[in-house]
Amino acid sequence: MPWTQAEHRISAINGQGAIAKALGVEPMAACLSLERRTWRGEDPITYVRLMFPGESYDLVARFSPGASRSRDAEPESK
Repeated sequence: MPWTQAEHRISAINGQGAIAKALGVEPMAACLSLERRTWRGEDPITYVRLMFPGESYDLVARFSPGASRSRDAEPESK
């Protein structure tokens, strides 16, 4: 289903209990939590929470002031 809005919430957490066990990390180890929500208009469509061992991931974002891309723009090559 097409969505009109999306939100990502990225948090640093301490893995406890079932989360630590599922990720194979020690209790209270640093973990990364990513929550994604989507809406179509005012109606919620999806919600997902993903967890990752903190030592395995980096979060990198690049921004340019005033930069705007069209929907059909090609991604930059690395």
